Amino acid sequence: MNEVPVEHAAGVILPPRPYPGLRPFRTAEWPIFFGRERMTDEVMSRLVRQRMIFLHGDSGSGKSSLLRAGVLARLEQGELGEGWHTAACLPREAPLWNMAVALAVLAGDGEDEASVLDWRRALNSGAGAAEAVGVLREARGAGPGCLLLDQFEELFQHARLYGRDEAVLLTQALTSLHDAPPAGLYIAVTMRSEFLGACARFSGFAELVNATQYLLPRMGHEDMLRAIREPALLYDGQVSRELAERLIADTGGNQDQLPLIQHGLMRLYLRQPRAAGAPWQLGIADYPAERGLAGMLSDHADEVARRVTAALGPGYERLVEDMFRALTEVNADGQAIRRPQTLAQLARVIGVSPEVLDRAIDAFGAEGVSFLSVSEGKDSARGRLVDICHEALIRSWKDLGDLEDGWLIREFRNGLVWRAMLVQADSFERDPRNVLSPVTTGERQAWLTRRNEAWSERYGGGWLRVQSLINASVAERERGEREQLERDRLEAERAEQALCERARVEREQLESQRREARSRLMRRWVAALGCLVVVLCAALYVAYQQLQESQVQFASAAATRGLNESLQSQLDATLLRNQALEEALKMSASTLTEAGSNLQSAVQGGDVKPAWRGRLDAAASALDSQADRIKDVVDELARPVAPSAVPAAPRLYVHVPRDDKAEVNVGQLTLSLGALVVASRSVNVVGIERVAAYPSNAELRCFDSRECSDLGRGLVEAINKRLLKPEVRLVDLSDRYGGKGLRANHFELWFPQGDIVRKAASGVGAYNVDFFYCEATRARSEPLARAALALKSAGDSGNWRVRMLTESVNKQSGYGIAGNVIRFTAPEEQPVADALARLLKTQGVNVSLKAIAYPTPGLVSVFFCE
Repeated sequence: MNEVPVEHAAGVILPPRPYPGLRPFRTAEWPIFFGRERMTDEVMSRLVRQRMIFLHGDSGSGKSSLLRAGVLARLEQGELGEGWHTAACLPREAPLWNMAVALAVLAGDGEDEASVLDWRRALNSGAGAAEAVGVLREARGAGPGCLLLDQFEELFQHARLYGRDEAVLLTQALTSLHDAPPAGLYIAVTMRSEFLGACARFSGFAELVNATQYLLPRMGHEDMLRAIREPALLYDGQVSRELAERLIADTGGNQDQLPLIQHGLMRLYLRQPRAAGAPWQLGIADYPAERGLAGMLSDHADEVARRVTAALGPGYERLVEDMFRALTEVNADGQAIRRPQTLAQLARVIGVSPEVLDRAIDAFGAEGVSFLSVSEGKDSARGRLVDICHEALIRSWKDLGDLEDGWLIREFRNGLVWRAMLVQADSFERDPRNVLSPVTTGERQAWLTRRNEAWSERYGGGWLRVQSLINASVAERERGEREQLERDRLEAERAEQALCERARVEREQLESQRREARSRLMRRWVAALGCLVVVLCAALYVAYQQLQESQVQFASAAATRGLNESLQSQLDATLLRNQALEEALKMSASTLTEAGSNLQSAVQGGDVKPAWRGRLDAAASALDSQADRIKDVVDELARPVAPSAVPAAPRLYVHVPRDDKAEVNVGQLTLSLGALVVASRSVNVVGIERVAAYPSNAELRCFDSRECSDLGRGLVEAINKRLLKPEVRLVDLSDRYGGKGLRANHFELWFPQGDIVRKAASGVGAYNVDFFYCEATRARSEPLARAALALKSAGDSGNWRVRMLTESVNKQSGYGIAGNVIRFTAPEEQPVADALARLLKTQGVNVSLKAIAYPTPGLVSVFFCE
């Protein structure tokens, strides 16, 4: 929108808009400056009386606007008489020169360099500046004039960066001008209040500030309403009182109250559709309350940033971020402040041309935006100094000022990284072995791709020193990588040689085994023919036993066939195997019958010697007998087996945290839970799984409403009787998982992080368990017994021990133990024996169970004699 000044009916030239936005009011904008008339009167009264005034207050309190649109505008309009001149300056990068330019303008010399040099020499007099300035003013016939030295706190920043010399001369000159003011010269200074203490660093300057200071008061509520509503009236518009009250309430005591309100009003005014000469109004409906004034400022900055990035095109996506990171900093008090930079310095730090940077600066400094200001500076290579208009932008723009990950805090962290690298560079220069680690080297290499030497000057320089450190670290990393590659190559060669040697030994062993096998085969083939019938009969008997066991398992599982697809597949495979075995038995019977017939034919043919006839008759009879037995087996297999009516045992799946550092003895937990009996059924602990995700409380989860009310309540009560902690609660998930095809009596026990403590006086720990290994099979059985003993945890109260069962005791005592057996002395101990059997099965050991009568109760004996 092209905006031009508006001529008011009273002949006053109005600014293009009723609200200037984020920047301070200018002198020409005095017609729209409302609400501080009494403060302006007070400042002018003190200025006339004291000849110098130090106006201080918080950032955003309106110091510059008061002096420019209030005091200076009234002086130029002749409120104190005709012929008044005004000039304003900021310390910036050349405080004495900038003040000399302002003095020259007041005296009518303009900004001619030769004339400015005269005033600069006068200020160099320090304590004698008043006399020198008075002589120059008298020589030029200068009339009354007021000089505004704005943002005086920049002088302390200049002293920190460039030394105290200019700051000392300027403070001495101001003290001299106050003590002996030249005729017609009045001076007004603005400064942020937090820098008052810094004034005492210069001799005699604190006394001057004490004598001339004026702390800018906060605006009253009615004054704020006038500042918001009355400018609109000059433009045939109106701001509702409701909106004005809301703006004041939203900002409250915020130090950025005035700039935020002015910016918000400017944005609302520019969005308002207006016809030429038609009245307009801003109401509460126009205000985006959910974003607030700070949010409006942040959104506006985002909008300009996107527009700049799109206009510049690829390669400049981070230019806006880099520009504002260079224009802001965190001071020693932890406050976010502006950091003015010359255009040339800014271009070098960002790494772009000044022409490209100009386009971005123009967009952020345009009328209706006013986020950046550009002023002439004597020491700038291009004569332009870039600065943020108001620190309210830093505090309100989320991308820039966010305390967690804003651009400002990122830049602050980068500065810390650079200073750390300078420390590392110092260590490297003292000892070339002190280089960065390979991982850190890679990170710092990538990090430095967005940095340059101009950027490093902000944090102490040392660019070449850090580059030397990086280069040495890269060389050391590459050397380490070469050495590692060489070690890997040698290791691979050694491994290859070992494999070749192992292959040679295995070939020799294989050849030796082949020779031995051929020799054994030649010795045994005749004997094998004689044993054929016996071996075949034994094999058929074993097959019969396997078929019987398979049929029993098949019949028992038939009751739950439809509940588990995985179990259905296994049962089908068993049935197919049985059918195949049945076919094999039929073929074997047929073969035996045929062999018997052949033998009978040979005997009857008379071709056999009389000495062999009796043996052949016996073999034929044996073959017929085995054929009859196989037919009986086939007939037995053909009969259907009735499904088992025994209800399925509860199946318990236990889950414990994978990363839990608490003591969890998996074997003992399985054994203790496996000994549970609920509703006359032993609990089958399927296994314990360590999981990454787990609940915050111990839970027994059930998935069928009837099972939850029946087995579930009894099971959770039995589990809690076995545990000291944690306490387990029942969780019914039937609404979520009901009808999902889960197996009947399926339960899941989930533990949270923490110790799982069993009650010492209950469970398996209250029984005496003896692990016997037989002397005859000691080589195999003793390791099994020792491994079983290791399943016991230190907290169990039971007496677990390993003993040897000698061959003589085994025979004489009537044990007659063969294989792996668990014996228990009473029916109530059977759950313990069952749990031990299942636990040992998880270790790959199959055992059988046997109940015996024994006078000592609570004794379980485990025999390993296989």
